[in-house]
Amino acid sequence: MPITPQECIQRDWQRVAETFTLGWVGPLSTVMANYPPIAQGASDITHLLPEDLPALIFEAREKDGLFVMALPFTQKGEEEEGPGCRLIASEEMEDDTATLLTTFAQAIWCAMRDKTLPTPLEDESFEMRLMDLTGPELFPFEVPPEAQGTTQ
Repeated sequence: MPITPQECIQRDWQRVAETFTLGWVGPLSTVMANYPPIAQGASDITHLLPEDLPALIFEAREKDGLFVMALPFTQKGEEEEGPGCRLIASEEMEDDTATLLTTFAQAIWCAMRDKTLPTPLEDESFEMRLMDLTGPELFPFEVPPEAQGTTQ
């Protein structure tokens, strides 16, 4: 039995968070207009980019590390398999890293499509809802010094 997008997110987020933080940007027309290297890397699928899903940004935790933008695109059989994923990276990456990021991005987009998660383009609660499925370690913010050492 296939796993749900939510189960995939919960299964893989810690592996992603070991190396990367997660961000997003959209709509995709804005990405194409403002990020020429991304637009060049996606020129063959521009007509397949949906406007209702964001690009996902995976940034390595190490300084000057790998930067990857994941772009969703409409593909045949999307109802069953979800949107396709084009990874555009600042440098070569291992196949297992590419597979992990692709699977994770597709799970997030599928969760948006099935309304398990809102899209950040429509609802400010996206980050909090995704954090409920994962943990704060996935996100690139730092805890303010005044909040360190406190409990809720």
